[in-house]
Amino acid sequence: MSQNKCLFSIYIEIPEHKWDLTYESYYGDEVSKSERSHIGFEKYKKKLKKNHEEYAKAIGAEYILFGFDEWYLKFREKCKRWSSDMCEYDIINFYKFNRAEYLSKYYDQLIFIDFDVVTNTDRDFWDEHSDQEFHVALNQKNDLDVTVDMVMHPRWNFNKRSPFGKKYNAYLLCQEHMVDCPKLDDMVSYNTAVMGFTPDLIEELNYFEDFGELIGLMEEMLADETMHPKIRNTLGRDNESVFTFRCLQRKLKHKLLDAKWHFLYDDRTPKMEDNHFCHIINKRFDLVLG
Repeated sequence: MSQNKCLFSIYIEIPEHKWDLTYESYYGDEVSKSERSHIGFEKYKKKLKKNHEEYAKAIGAEYILFGFDEWYLKFREKCKRWSSDMCEYDIINFYKFNRAEYLSKYYDQLIFIDFDVVTNTDRDFWDEHSDQEFHVALNQKNDLDVTVDMVMHPRWNFNKRSPFGKKYNAYLLCQEHMVDCPKLDDMVSYNTAVMGFTPDLIEELNYFEDFGELIGLMEEMLADETMHPKIRNTLGRDNESVFTFRCLQRKLKHKLLDAKWHFLYDDRTPKMEDNHFCHIINKRFDLVLG
């Protein structure tokens, strides 16, 4: 390996005809989540890239931003063979693991951050995290505490982006593959917006093993009419369900990032303060980048 550290991210603009959350908005917003993401990314993509580049330079890492290129087109074609209905958003999020496997051939230590993560520090991630463990974020506790009864409540609606759906998806995958896992109420759902890992760990994860079969199984779950529609509506084909399942299946040595390294910035917590990696959930980059 010729280089030691790499920070990488992905930005691929999703055209309007491929938006998948056009019926739901962030709290207090007047436009859909898909439109808010489009507006925020297109206006602030240069500043977001510069923010990432400055952090990479501070810690002596190379920064790589992947986009809509030949590599992505080949990967998307493969995803469409696995599932012709797979949306662009899910393909992009699976692509982060494809790029992780690629970069692991060239770097000893890798950090992935979603493009909507703003860095707010010059502290080296690897000075505070062991490279013997896969580091990943956890979804918010109040989201993970959602129960089947809450999903079934007539006043509430949960979609395929909900942490409940992702933990339920992972739970069902474990049941189908006879993988030991916690009971549903105790299942977790990892947030792959921030990850730190090494080549050995990404090899051990072996994310894409029998991937077509895994996608097919999730397709069957989506089509299972014996499942209540409100429950089925939370299921999808997403990278975080697969990652949670793989961690349990491989018994992967991993550790949860603390809030400073994955701070969820939204209307409930609208200040970055001294947090290091700030995940701008509501895509209001104007409030943090000016």
